[in-house]
Amino acid sequence: MKAWKRILALILALLMITAALVSCKDDTDGEGEEPPATDDTPKAEEKEIDVYFIAGQSNASGFSKIKDADKLYADFPALQSGTAPYIMYAGNPNGNSGDNVQNKDWGDVKLGFGGNASNMGPEVGMAKALSAYYNAESGKHAAIIKFANGGTGLCNTEGKGSNAQGDWTPPSFGKPDEDNDSTNYIGGLYRGLVAEAYKRISELKQKGYTKINVKGLYWMQGCNDTWRYSPDPNNIAHNWYTNAFKCLVTDFRKDLTDIMQTVQGNNGGANNLPFFIGTISPTYSLDISSLGTPAEDNGALLETAKKRNDPFIAMQKTLVESNSNCYIVDNGAYRTIDYVIENEGTPQQKVKYTVVGTDYSHWSQDDCYEIGQNVGKLMLEKCTK
Repeated sequence: MKAWKRILALILALLMITAALVSCKDDTDGEGEEPPATDDTPKAEEKEIDVYFIAGQSNASGFSKIKDADKLYADFPALQSGTAPYIMYAGNPNGNSGDNVQNKDWGDVKLGFGGNASNMGPEVGMAKALSAYYNAESGKHAAIIKFANGGTGLCNTEGKGSNAQGDWTPPSFGKPDEDNDSTNYIGGLYRGLVAEAYKRISELKQKGYTKINVKGLYWMQGCNDTWRYSPDPNNIAHNWYTNAFKCLVTDFRKDLTDIMQTVQGNNGGANNLPFFIGTISPTYSLDISSLGTPAEDNGALLETAKKRNDPFIAMQKTLVESNSNCYIVDNGAYRTIDYVIENEGTPQQKVKYTVVGTDYSHWSQDDCYEIGQNVGKLMLEKCTK
């Protein structure tokens, strides 16, 4: 045999041996192993929900009397058929009250979730507005968490010590705690809001939501603080609300971030949570009960209310200038007391008053519903881009 034939035969023999060895190695190394994953491997489906908060005093809690439920059902049928799972609600409209039967666990948004079962709050109108985005067609889910308490202030000057439950004083505002001089006083309602947020967000996690986004907070508060606010820049009471509110925004964002990190390992948008600030009614505290029927006077009651309310409302509108990602919900068009002025500016001036709200402090059913929709629409505009 020629040399080149022997070399060719040797090469062929070596190739056959190599192929056999590789085949044997593949059979043993691959035994019992799953095929490698590819881009087509199915992944666990993410379950996502957006969270909105309501906080503040009675017009956040909801003290608008339900006078015509059928009218609301006709406009928003889901109030009867059910808003869940696309819009859910849980909350506490009576804050730290020990006998709070209105504290509701997760379920549908319904009428009667106000300060008592006969009343409603902004959650009803909010749900109507939010339903344009969160629905079966889009497959998107939202949750509303409410924590409120009527007749409360941002920072009650008389509320000190751990037994004071009636105010929203944020931790960094700097008011000493009488029980512990080394720490700042924290209002009982602020603590309650943080606890409610942790409880409800944890529950959403337990329900299987893998991505929880905190989207916005509607802050409807201020009526009680008109009594201590001063429009005089030289008065010590002039800047306290703006300073306290700034601390509220900063502190709640921080505490909510800690909650989100604990529950799902990221901030979920809490570090820059948008605040939606509802202005108070321009006729708050215009109590006409002393006037009899018909209710009329020379305008003295109206002037007193305007002197108290107008400067405070003007101050509320400046809060967006000194706090990032904050927005005004202007409720100036919604009076609780309507009035007509005759012979204005003359000695014969007469003002005739009519109650159009539930009372002089709380909006009517229709106004409450419309305000809630205004809040929800603004939230969609700012939070779902």
